[in-house]
Amino acid sequence: MPDHGQVVTIAETGVCLLMNMVSLTGNFLVCLAVYKNPRLRTTTNLYIISLAASDLLSATFVMPFTAGVLITHKWPFGKFYCDIHAFLVNFGLFVSTSVMGLTAFNRYIRINRTNIYDSIFSQQKSRTILALLCIFIAFYIAVPHFAGFQNFAFVPVYAACHIIHTTKTGMIVHYSIVVSFFLILPFSVSLFCYLRVFRAIKQHNLEVVPGLQSRIRNARITTQEIKISKSLFVVVLGFGMCWIPAWILAIIMRFDLIPTLPRELYLAHTALVFLSSSTNVFIYAGMNNSFKAEFRRLLSCTTCINLGIKVSPNLTNGGPFELRICNMEK
Repeated sequence: MPDHGQVVTIAETGVCLLMNMVSLTGNFLVCLAVYKNPRLRTTTNLYIISLAASDLLSATFVMPFTAGVLITHKWPFGKFYCDIHAFLVNFGLFVSTSVMGLTAFNRYIRINRTNIYDSIFSQQKSRTILALLCIFIAFYIAVPHFAGFQNFAFVPVYAACHIIHTTKTGMIVHYSIVVSFFLILPFSVSLFCYLRVFRAIKQHNLEVVPGLQSRIRNARITTQEIKISKSLFVVVLGFGMCWIPAWILAIIMRFDLIPTLPRELYLAHTALVFLSSSTNVFIYAGMNNSFKAEFRRLLSCTTCINLGIKVSPNLTNGGPFELRICNMEK
């Protein structure tokens, strides 16, 4: 990669590392929250965990190495890891958008077809679906590579390793498949499902009778489902804002639709992919009360020691820490 000066290198690397740390910390918190709190282990949250795990994979094995490329202006990690890097870049991309579509369909069945929800989205069936999806995507990426139709190589303008097509026909076939099944299809399913979900929510709000105690109990359950649906719809919007421009840039660059592009646009493609892995945690924390409460508990840093002294952040009174006697249960 060409060296554009120390200031540019520091800026680009700093942005990459910032997104890396946010994605790594945030998605780890999502996984830890579900691990610590059994009440968060719902079927819908299984899909959220899948998204977080995919993003965590990228934050651990993809982003730091791109930061290394931005620092050294070359790929210094060897051919073997370049193959792994290219595989994981595409694996995370395809899994994220596919799971997004499945999550939208989950919400549609939960809100609009409640009577058949448990038969379609049981825990076991959801795990099986997600496992088969990951296996299918892994084979789709790996088989053409080992068959010689595609190569994995370092692409300097992306600051990452990526798929290299051996023929123009192979590239057309590849992008026809991935754009259709990993962009248009999941976003179309998501938009259709959420439109139907919000239509059902609107109808429900018109029919609820607040004066009946039974309806109040049902309304509370539905309110929770409504909040979950809204937060996941915002996830779709966040994905759209990142992935659609990223795919447009990828197609323009791969097919040379515009002869010359500034290098910032090439790096923007990589940055948009990384950004999508960094934003979901804010959506979960900001719009899902269950995750918000668990994040707050995990970040409270409260410690009880054997002497019965409780050390915790004293944010309300302006001090750094507060010492209190706590009840120690034997």
